[in-house]
Amino acid sequence: MPTFKSKTLFAISAFSLISLWILSVYIYSVLPQTIPIHFDAMGHANNYGDKITLFVLPVLASGLFFLFSYMIKNPTKANYPVAITDQNREWQYGQSIALMQILRMNILIVFLMIEGYTYLSASQHNSRIGILLLPIILILILLPTAYYLYRMLMGPFQKNN
Repeated sequence: MPTFKSKTLFAISAFSLISLWILSVYIYSVLPQTIPIHFDAMGHANNYGDKITLFVLPVLASGLFFLFSYMIKNPTKANYPVAITDQNREWQYGQSIALMQILRMNILIVFLMIEGYTYLSASQHNSRIGILLLPIILILILLPTAYYLYRMLMGPFQKNN
């Protein structure tokens, strides 16, 4: 039975995916034909391309949304950092599901941010999307991964937070 937390994470993920598609369709209609399509670590646009590339992120996000959803429903298909035993099976599957739910949501939020920054960069003729984007992306992806990997390695015998 899905918990309130898992329903909330799913709702935020679905909302982010729908928002990404809506934003992409909207900005496609208002941006010039050539837009920034790649940014360096400092936030400077360093490659430009056709605005049809705006749809790469929504297509990729849709695929990832369904892949993560499949993995959440089938935790036995995942790889684990420890051997799965009868004693740790439920714990490991629970940790894997929680990680996949959070990563699904965070990746969709990151894609939405990137699409938004692309719009701002192209519409304001500003080739800099901000120095904070890369650290935000790293925090949203690496922090939950490290946290849940640690919990998986520690096993089910630690205190639940």
